[in-house]
Amino acid sequence: MKFNMDFFKNKINQENDFEVVKQYIENNINDVERNTSPNYETEFVDKITDKELYHLSTQSQNIINWFPFTKEMEVLELCGNYGEITGTLCDKCKNVITIEPNIEKARLLGKRHQQRENLEVVVGNLHDIRLEKKFDIITLIGVIPYIKELMGKDVKLIELIRYLERFLSEDGKFVLAVDNKFGLRYFSGHPENILNEQFESLIGYSNKVEKIETFTKKSLQNMINDLVYNAKFYYPLPDYRLPNVIFTDSEPAKYNSVDKYVPYSTLKSNTVFNEIDVFREILKTDNQMFDFFANSFLVELSKKEISQIYKYISFNNLRKQDYRLITKISDTFVEKQVVSKEANNHYEQIKENINILIENKINTVDYIENDVIKSKYVEQKYLLNNVLTRLLRTK
Repeated sequence: MKFNMDFFKNKINQENDFEVVKQYIENNINDVERNTSPNYETEFVDKITDKELYHLSTQSQNIINWFPFTKEMEVLELCGNYGEITGTLCDKCKNVITIEPNIEKARLLGKRHQQRENLEVVVGNLHDIRLEKKFDIITLIGVIPYIKELMGKDVKLIELIRYLERFLSEDGKFVLAVDNKFGLRYFSGHPENILNEQFESLIGYSNKVEKIETFTKKSLQNMINDLVYNAKFYYPLPDYRLPNVIFTDSEPAKYNSVDKYVPYSTLKSNTVFNEIDVFREILKTDNQMFDFFANSFLVELSKKEISQIYKYISFNNLRKQDYRLITKISDTFVEKQVVSKEANNHYEQIKENINILIENKINTVDYIENDVIKSKYVEQKYLLNNVLTRLLRTK
């Protein structure tokens, strides 16, 4: 790992949660890097803030660990924070440059990933930093609260993207993740994720002197149209910070599939209704309302046409690390992927079981292709639980 302070000028004030995160990373640095640290989100439950949960949970990597990266890709990560997804990018791509304007965060990020030979952590303001190559992927995951720190002044997201275009390769993509201003969880009383206050995103932070930019799907789409980019939308639940499941426009959440995730609550949570129950009622009434109330958005942006390989992704987060897999569904097949090396033995055992079934001429939808576990895709409407749901609703 290369730690670059050539462009560092001003110390950025550390966040309120800094000391807790710092202590945890420094005490558990080896486990954090190997993703074998305790299950932070279940061990500490309601005694932590959203930011601590996001920065320290291994589940935060779910927003990006399924993505079809290649080993030839050059990646620029904006605002790496405490390195919650940096390791995943390093695992899957050729080289990663992470820009972090906060010196304290940058030091912890570097310490967390000090063994990475393909990582450079650059500290400083984006305007001061000289980047001498183009990137295949530029990530803007949760960057909204930090744009002023990153750019040295207040600018809109659209201005940041226009500035970054000069560093994007001809076939490159932006990968953007933002909260939905009207996410259902914020109606329920869950605090928004920037100020950690209830209902502020719903009223556009109008009670605050310093306004914070908010988005709906329509306003995001308008911005993308102004940029003249193509886009693919994804809808992670409960949100992009700790995804259990990711829906798409090709496979949106429905009445009988929206319960595939577990809403999380933290110290300031004071919710007034069950989020999943209300989602079900909304979708039963009008399936088209899902993307209006989705809690957050993950978006691919490119000047070129974007092919969407996977239309649905799910993560069995509640399992032990040794058994945790990712399920990725395309139009024709379902693919299994390990979350971390701890699950390799489980993955290999599944492959062995499939081969035994095939050798004994037992029909199965599962097969092995290029050493990857796949299954023939069966339309959701034919699954037993969906058939039963349709029958119950007609009674």
